[in-house]
Amino acid sequence: MKVDLDREELETLRGHLLQIGPDYCGASEVIRAFLSGHGYGVSPERARHAALEFGRRGCSLESIAAALADVSASN
Repeated sequence: MKVDLDREELETLRGHLLQIGPDYCGASEVIRAFLSGHGYGVSPERARHAALEFGRRGCSLESIAAALADVSASN
């Protein structure tokens, strides 16, 4: 399943993640809630993986989109 989000939605998610900072547990909950709100499901483990990827890749919109694609490909 491909996560299809527009730029504004990615910017919203990025803003939430930047507010949380390096709290990967908190970030994974934000990711799960965000995706759930858009009709997608993700396991807690995959959400944590995405949070780690965001931090590792620098939390750019491109890295967020890539990490979400990785998460969705694994479900």
